[in-house]
Amino acid sequence: MISKKNQTIVYETVPVLEEKGVAITTAFYKQLFSNHPELWNVFNHRNQEEGKQQKALAHALLLAAKHIQHLDQLTPVVQQIAHKHRSVEVKREHYPVVGYYLLQAMREVLELPEDHPVLLAWKEYYYALADVFITAEQQLYKEAAEQSGGWEGERAFTVTSIVEENATMKSLYLSPADGKEIPLFEPGQYVTLYHRIPEEPYTHIRHYSLSNAYQPGVYRITVRKEGEGTTRGKVSHYLHNHITLGDQLSLTAPAGTFTLNRGDKNPVVLLAGGSGITPLISMMNTIANETPKRSVKLLTVNRSKFDHPFMEELEQLTEKMEDTHVQYIPSGSAAEVNRDDIQQLIIEQIRMCAENTEYYISGPETFVTDLMHVLEKQGVSAESIKTEVFNPTV
Repeated sequence: MISKKNQTIVYETVPVLEEKGVAITTAFYKQLFSNHPELWNVFNHRNQEEGKQQKALAHALLLAAKHIQHLDQLTPVVQQIAHKHRSVEVKREHYPVVGYYLLQAMREVLELPEDHPVLLAWKEYYYALADVFITAEQQLYKEAAEQSGGWEGERAFTVTSIVEENATMKSLYLSPADGKEIPLFEPGQYVTLYHRIPEEPYTHIRHYSLSNAYQPGVYRITVRKEGEGTTRGKVSHYLHNHITLGDQLSLTAPAGTFTLNRGDKNPVVLLAGGSGITPLISMMNTIANETPKRSVKLLTVNRSKFDHPFMEELEQLTEKMEDTHVQYIPSGSAAEVNRDDIQQLIIEQIRMCAENTEYYISGPETFVTDLMHVLEKQGVSAESIKTEVFNPTV
């Protein structure tokens, strides 16, 4: 992929990226959008405003540098990013544009001449990685389009039902406007919504977990209403307050690598933080339908019992399943959260689990990170843990 000399040079940039990675990616996005404003139709505006996308790209560059001599360790990350790229329709022609402005940002922040060995090494590495991503994404595009009921690009779906799950969460049931078949998906995957809010110049893109087991002809997404009147809540607020029965929404085909292992009957522990319940309720429904004897524990953390969505649905599922335990854990308001108490409750449940238990964690970054550390301290192997952080990828 890349010469030994340039591998060494890239690896030696790790300390620089640790210090200046976010500065580089901030400069990169500034230049990219200044010269190609049409790319606002591909990127999440909120993540840009909050600096999350800049941090995510900086972290990805750091990982790429650290593992340049052991690229096989990047395979899970490549697959995760490739799924996101396919869902937002990143194409081959985007890579030279991104590469040009990324290298320009490196040159600017690090104050290097254009022919500096660091820039030449990163250029070789970038285009080698670009080939890896392009190959992976082309395969995903092919699979999405050629599967039974599949499609390429955006597809119109009609809102056929709206259900209030709690005070801040609504489920939208979506059926294809063309009346044709829709593809199967793996429990835990998401669809990507492209929404054009009136008088907004660019398309807004959001990823929403599919929150039910597969049903022919209908997908369900569940949307938490975030801060009203802010960029953070712009899309969710619009979906909650303006979308009605019969309206149409545009989706790309299901994607994602955070998926239930349906191939065995090992016990399962599902750990949900807030709206992280959405991919996990899909897993619960799937297990109830396919392997109801499989042992499942669901621990879901929300501010109070009134904030927990799907309570009635979970009660119905536990009646269908033979070995299921659901525990609702209140966290209190943001000022009252006692992470130690929450972790201790979860530890008590984990200690009763069999060695072959599989763990699925979904929610905010701090929630997922905390629980990964808890599991590691309890001796759970990394291979037994899957996570979904509701943060941007690059």
